Amino acid sequence: MTFDRDRAEQVMEAAHAAYHARTHLYLRVHGLNGDAPQRKYRPEGVVRGSPDDLIRLYFATLTDRRQLSAEVYKAHVRLWQSHEWLYREDVLALKECETLEKILREEKAGTPKESAKTWLPCAETLYSTFGGDPRKLFAGGSISAALEWKYGEEKKRKRDPLPGFGPKILSLLAIFYEELGAIQSLPDAFPVDMHIQRIFISTGAVSAPGIEKSAGLAEFLRFRLCEICSERKWKPLELSQAFWFLGNQTCTRCYLLKDAHLRCPVYEECGGAIESRSYFKRGEWDFNAPRRPKGIPVKLLF
Repeated sequence: MTFDRDRAEQVMEAAHAAYHARTHLYLRVHGLNGDAPQRKYRPEGVVRGSPDDLIRLYFATLTDRRQLSAEVYKAHVRLWQSHEWLYREDVLALKECETLEKILREEKAGTPKESAKTWLPCAETLYSTFGGDPRKLFAGGSISAALEWKYGEEKKRKRDPLPGFGPKILSLLAIFYEELGAIQSLPDAFPVDMHIQRIFISTGAVSAPGIEKSAGLAEFLRFRLCEICSERKWKPLELSQAFWFLGNQTCTRCYLLKDAHLRCPVYEECGGAIESRSYFKRGEWDFNAPRRPKGIPVKLLF
């Protein structure tokens, strides 16, 4: 893969400026409005930033993969209301994943089979190792430190103590906790999700000759984006939110929007959104896939 740093910085600068000035798309949606799914969909009675909220996000973020984020956090509202014990130490009484998988499938929470396999060992680590406080996961002060602890424990225990928590999910949870004021900003936390990957491919900031795994692309970008943020004194929290809103609200249906050029702060840099079906089906990007047109062509408006 090839990284065009100048182009990436140009894209980041445009998004950062628009997000701060609340222009373009950000006139309507913004992190400070509470529009992000993890804030918008919170179970009734769970106080923002409370221990329950941190635990709720620990498990919800764990299941936030290859599904629309809004649906993931909506599902966890239902799941908390109907099966709150799944988030408590009580869940450790389960000896098999089948019961949990059935519940997750009924509530349409995440990818049920995969999430059930990761939920129980992550619950054990939360309650047996962290004493029910998920902030201890970031005690080392970085995503790298959290991963080093995870891999070290896996080597000692002969099993992964945090299956499902890779760099992207750890970064996502870290910025959620930072947003709540529960932890300090981590220098290498940048959740390079599908939306961010698509934006940097579509704008030509990253390129490759063929097919690349999304996990590999996420790590390829994470270090580079964090480096730029550090040099420019930008908060990864703000930029990741800006790109998530842009990808979710505009890129996904850009070709249907006659005002796409007014919504998107990186419209001029974009060559059209890359087809993303391979991401959802196989967790990979085909860099040779066709690009969708940007906005509705003028000839179709008349």
